[in-house]
Amino acid sequence: MIFLAEKQAEINRPIEDVYNYVINMENFGKWFPNVIEMTSNNTLAHGEIGKKYTEQTKLPFNIKKSIPITVIESTHNSKFVTDGDFPPLMERMTVTFSAKTIDSTLVTWKMESRNHSRLANVFFMPIAKIIIKNRAEEGMLKLKQELEKPS
Repeated sequence: MIFLAEKQAEINRPIEDVYNYVINMENFGKWFPNVIEMTSNNTLAHGEIGKKYTEQTKLPFNIKKSIPITVIESTHNSKFVTDGDFPPLMERMTVTFSAKTIDSTLVTWKMESRNHSRLANVFFMPIAKIIIKNRAEEGMLKLKQELEKPS
């Protein structure tokens, strides 16, 4: 795996609420920048291994792209992992959850690439790291705001 970005946020909500919100990938566009829409592609429950989505995202230069996303790992209130099939990035998103208190959750969001091509590493990944790092910072702030806003 090639590390691209990682960001943490402490969210003032119980771990169950935070976990359930994040694993419902149809919420992803509400908090992660440049995600236009995330649609479910099968009848599996959110967070279930094998659950599939299509992410409509906006890339640099206003290019729109559909990216297939698959849930590959999910441990209740602990860890959630997806793989995206967007060459050359071939992204893996890992989100971990840790209860700080009964009403506070530490969320760690990490993005890595499954592409081990030397060419991609030299030419594509340095730019991808900058873009994803910036999006991660904005996204984690938006996730915190989204989950902490009054009901």
